Amino acid sequence: MLQVHGEEKFDQPPDVIWQSLSKPEFLCQCFPGVDRVVRCDDRSAALIVRPGFSFVRGTLEIGFEFTETIPPRSARVLIHITGIGSSAELETRLELAPDDSGTGVTWSAEAIQVGGLLKAVSQGLMQGAAQKVAMDTWAEVRKRLVASS
Repeated sequence: MLQVHGEEKFDQPPDVIWQSLSKPEFLCQCFPGVDRVVRCDDRSAALIVRPGFSFVRGTLEIGFEFTETIPPRSARVLIHITGIGSSAELETRLELAPDDSGTGVTWSAEAIQVGGLLKAVSQGLMQGAAQKVAMDTWAEVRKRLVASS
């Protein structure tokens, strides 16, 4: 099944990084291809995106919810994706830890369920697309955190 993971390093301490990464409003600003935010509260959000992938036409609705949090150390987020004839459910985990220069963030995202037309897409294509979305999101997170400090 689809799985992406990585590590990010930030100059700020864990509590500063947590303040941003644990806010759905901040994350909605960082996700690539956002057309509009449908709903956003302190634990969840729903947004409409226009993905830039040839195997997904139109828009997708992405909803996410923080299901477990241990501030400022870890979070578990469930992500639900729906579109015309497509669906997916992902589980994302974030682990924050202080390091010599600030904070290290270890993250992972794993597909729990993939349905509809997305099932027909090759595993390699899906893996590449998921990795690109993750890297673009982390680049925007980094840009916004640097701008705010």
